Amino acid sequence: MQMKTTPIWFTLIKTCAFSLLILITSTATGFAAPMSLEVYLNQVLGDSAAVKSSRFQIEGAALTAKEGGLPTMARLTLQGSFTDDRRQFPNPFQISTRSRALGLGFEKQFDFGLASKVSYNLASLNYGAPSSFLRDYLGAQTQIDLNQSLWRNAFGKETRASADLAEAGSKAAEYAEKFKLKQTIAQAENAYTRLAIALESVKLERELLDRSKRILEWTEKRVKNHLSDRIDMLQTRSAYQMRLMALKAAEQELTSAKIAFNQMRNLPADDASMANTEEPELIPTERVLNLSVPVRATETLDVKAAKEGERVTKASNELSLQKVQPDLSIFASAGFNGIDFAGQQGALTRALTTQNPIYTAGLKLNFALDLAETADIRAGRAKQQMAAEHLTRQKELESESTFRDLSQKFNEARLRLKMADELVAMQKEKLEYEKYRFNLGRTTTYQVLTFEQDYAQSLISRLRIENEILALHAQLKTYTQD
Repeated sequence: MQMKTTPIWFTLIKTCAFSLLILITSTATGFAAPMSLEVYLNQVLGDSAAVKSSRFQIEGAALTAKEGGLPTMARLTLQGSFTDDRRQFPNPFQISTRSRALGLGFEKQFDFGLASKVSYNLASLNYGAPSSFLRDYLGAQTQIDLNQSLWRNAFGKETRASADLAEAGSKAAEYAEKFKLKQTIAQAENAYTRLAIALESVKLERELLDRSKRILEWTEKRVKNHLSDRIDMLQTRSAYQMRLMALKAAEQELTSAKIAFNQMRNLPADDASMANTEEPELIPTERVLNLSVPVRATETLDVKAAKEGERVTKASNELSLQKVQPDLSIFASAGFNGIDFAGQQGALTRALTTQNPIYTAGLKLNFALDLAETADIRAGRAKQQMAAEHLTRQKELESESTFRDLSQKFNEARLRLKMADELVAMQKEKLEYEKYRFNLGRTTTYQVLTFEQDYAQSLISRLRIENEILALHAQLKTYTQD
């Protein structure tokens, strides 16, 4: 009898169909690989609105710091005008005119207080009626103007203060936003570990509730058979109710943790659903125990922001003080002129020579008469400067103290985690030995269930300490070098 051979294509189709069935079944039953912390943080950095806002703020602050150079930036000036004067004059020799003017110049404010401007100007005058003794003409002028401050803005104090104000304000915003971004990342790490531990806590609480229910059933059976006192049943009922309340609290925490987990990724806050492929992995206890206090930056970002804020106050005070200073300055100008009748171009070249110059030099003084009020302004600004300096010292002290406090809590929590880990090992050993005794008939089911509860409770306690350590470690990292 000849056996039929199965075609290879039929075998391949059957294998693929079986694999697909396994995949669908696995997905339906919740089998999936957990999400790593690195993947989650990448999602937060890419999708979080808070992170995007901080990044734009940081980039914008870095660019706007260049505003400090605006007062001393060279500038191009261009001006043109047209005038049509058709007024009626009592003097018959005055007639209507039309004039055109065009000027091109460069001006520059130096940081030592010198204001300079060089310009080249053209002007044409056309008479509205022909005249035997009046002709249209073209005028040109090269003008140089200089003004040097001697009191107010002496050696460019006001100019430099204006530049410092813009630069320090931008840097303060940049450092503050960088520190805020680090805090956002720390919040994301906390949301990740919070959800991972909440998932594990719910799992353990359900196990505890199940064991508590079995203990209750076992006790009720013994009371029914008059083998135990009714008070034992009441006690086990109370313990079961407490475990039920603990499970409800753990489930509520899980819902909140899912919402926080999604919010950090810019997902709807009211969407607490979580695909199994997005469940975070629980960090092993060994890795948590191996964490150490990160190295603190010599100057943390919050302190840098405070120092730049002090610079802002100092520059603002200097600007205010310069405004009440007497304005004493010397000025000088030189103009080189050329004029010619319309249609002739001699004026254009003569304006570049010293044939027809005009020179001006002078000294000007301007000061406020209310000396008492200006003295109060100076005193007030000095006090504000002292306040800003003390605020910076306070921020330095707070930053260092906070880091030391977090470090101390972190190290103490690690010691408690080590003790909790040892307790878990003891409870597990105790439970396994009690199961061994149960198999030998030397103990009761109630005792085994009680030891199982003790073991699960020690696992929950260890989870809580791990969550505390990871939260402290994430917060400590905000004080590291950026």
